[in-house]
Amino acid sequence: AAIAISGRLDFDPTTDTLTNTNGEEVMLDEPTGFELPPRGFDVEDAGYQAPEADGSGVNVVVADDS
Repeated sequence: AAIAISGRLDFDPTTDTLTNTNGEEVMLDEPTGFELPPRGFDVEDAGYQAPEADGSGVNVVVADDS
C-alpha cells in the first residue's frame, strides 16, 4: 500500500517520507499484525480427496465440448 500511496516504485516506507496536504514531510507507521495465525490455520475441509487404492475401476468422463 505504501508504494501505491507514494506513487513511486522506488518508495521505501522504512526510510522515505511523504508530503501531506500541509506541506509537512511525514513517515508512515510500520504495519502491525501477525505474519501467521497464532493458533495455526483452521481448515475444516481442505478439498483434498485421496486417490482410490485401486484406480482401475475409476471412469473419468470429459464432455466433448469441454
